[in-house]
Amino acid sequence: MLMRFANREHGVAEQSAGTLDQTVPPATAAPGPAAPSARQLEALLRLAHREQAEGRFDTAIALYKFVLSLVHDHLEAAGHLARALFCTEDWTAAWAAFEVRFRLMKDPPRVTGRAPDGEVRPVTRWTGGPPPARLLVMSEQGLGDTLQFARFLPRLAESGIRAAVVADPRLFALLRTLPGRFDLLPSDKPGTVQGIDAWAPMLDLPRLLGIGPDRFAEPMPYLRADPDRIARWRERIGPQGLRIGIAWQGNPKAPVDARRSAPLAAFAPLADIAGIRLISLQRGPGEEQIADVAFADRIETLGPSFDDGPDAFADTAAILHVLDAVVTVDTALVHVAGALGRPAHLLLQWGWADWRWAARPDDTPWYPSVRLHRQSKSGDWDSALRSACAAVNPPAAPTGRLVATPIGIGELIDKLTILDIKAEKIGDPERRGNVLHERALLADVLQGLALDPGTTGELVARLAAVNRELWEVEDALRLCEKAVRFDAGFVALARSVYRLNDERAAVKRSLNRVTGSDVVEEKSYA
Repeated sequence: MLMRFANREHGVAEQSAGTLDQTVPPATAAPGPAAPSARQLEALLRLAHREQAEGRFDTAIALYKFVLSLVHDHLEAAGHLARALFCTEDWTAAWAAFEVRFRLMKDPPRVTGRAPDGEVRPVTRWTGGPPPARLLVMSEQGLGDTLQFARFLPRLAESGIRAAVVADPRLFALLRTLPGRFDLLPSDKPGTVQGIDAWAPMLDLPRLLGIGPDRFAEPMPYLRADPDRIARWRERIGPQGLRIGIAWQGNPKAPVDARRSAPLAAFAPLADIAGIRLISLQRGPGEEQIADVAFADRIETLGPSFDDGPDAFADTAAILHVLDAVVTVDTALVHVAGALGRPAHLLLQWGWADWRWAARPDDTPWYPSVRLHRQSKSGDWDSALRSACAAVNPPAAPTGRLVATPIGIGELIDKLTILDIKAEKIGDPERRGNVLHERALLADVLQGLALDPGTTGELVARLAAVNRELWEVEDALRLCEKAVRFDAGFVALARSVYRLNDERAAVKRSLNRVTGSDVVEEKSYA
């Protein structure tokens, strides 16, 4: 059977159709003696919304169910019920209630097939049971939703399912880094594909595959950035300072944007952190705010070529590997960071955060590297920002003991490049916090030296590359030792350690020479 699919094009990353926070016209109960009045329904919903906003989800759920018992097709109650169920992490009930999203969509996914007799019929949607051999997966909302749920595509192959995936073509470069085999089809125009047995919405995959929250983050990361782009942006941004990416504005046309976007001025507490570099990852609406904030001189922009190609987030994904962390409101950026396993701090509005962030205080089952920072009251972005500040710039150890010892400038830069690698590799929040704290202290020392990047830039890049290669070699050696494999490959790796350390020492000597360092380290081996 030849299948034809159609899906709406999503022109803005943060905009989605069918969001559970969407405003919908109130339903009216069928006339009858027991039918509630519109005023009674409105009062019940106000009470349910208040209970939900204040975290009393069980009460809110009971009220929404009561409204639905009175008016079975009440979209507002059904949408908020699904959200409340997600907040309590009642996943089975939440996924079932989540079906309401299709009733909220102006243009839901459609798949038809031409039967052997020539008649065009709707294709069966896979809703459970034995998996089809060949499945058409339809992305259905915004870019962030696709990035979040793409993690489940490799699981289809593990279940014996060959998948064809309809998605925004701007995401193809990132989606192709997923493990497993599946076909990608553009969603911006109708198309045809042969041999499909059934179709499914992408957001249904965890329910269909029986994947619970304990396995949402397996494996992590699941997307990859282009190594060449990482190298280019690492050289351009450099290692100096505490490098924090920021984004503050979503799509202003989205119904939920007034609550989820923050004014750039609210990021002022970040700008006050010593040694910080604020790297703007904002594109389009919101960029104009940079000129109006008091800390505009602390914000670095990346130029018109940043993410200007046909692939969405290609530069962003690479830059996230260079930055120490990102602080953002709820846009697709947080999904990119989470999917890459990069540290991100998500600022959430009070009471009405998106369903996927549930009601946990500061973490999420979707992304181990993402931390949540919620407003303490409606409109209070300052509380969320100060919480994020404490996370990206943890306080010094309570003993207050800090040893200041003279070292060569080459040794200082060498230490910073190693800390950069550790910040990328270490996932444990406490250990990574120690790394970032040490790095911030040393970065302040280096910044005070006011070195000329034109003189040191190439040497710093060489030293960083050598240390990165040395890290990978030593990891490989440890794996050989763990496997008790001491073959020719092990010997070659061991010999490369000496070569790399000699090159590392030579670059540090060159740095000491060109910077006029008072301390020069000497090496001597038999």
